[in-house]
Amino acid sequence: MIRHVVLLKFKPEASAAERDDLVKMLGQLAHDVETVRELSVGVDFDGSARACDLALIVDFDDREGLNTYAVHPMHIPVKKRIGELCEGVYVVDYELA
Repeated sequence: MIRHVVLLKFKPEASAAERDDLVKMLGQLAHDVETVRELSVGVDFDGSARACDLALIVDFDDREGLNTYAVHPMHIPVKKRIGELCEGVYVVDYELA
């Protein structure tokens, strides 16, 4: 199994409504991309200066599933929106033991 972890830091000018819309878009990927096995998205509640604002965790059966997700037509507009709203994007992909 492959785990895809994304941490996002929003730009200061990203509104609460824009942030909420992105959370919904990310959650919808669990239904739109057939290779997604599990998806969790959450917003940081602490507000620490060191913290990221949002975490996305997505599990796939294998690397092929992750590769399919990366270029899926429903994922592309989400990546574009992340680029518009975020000043920091941090990604880790790893195999679960």
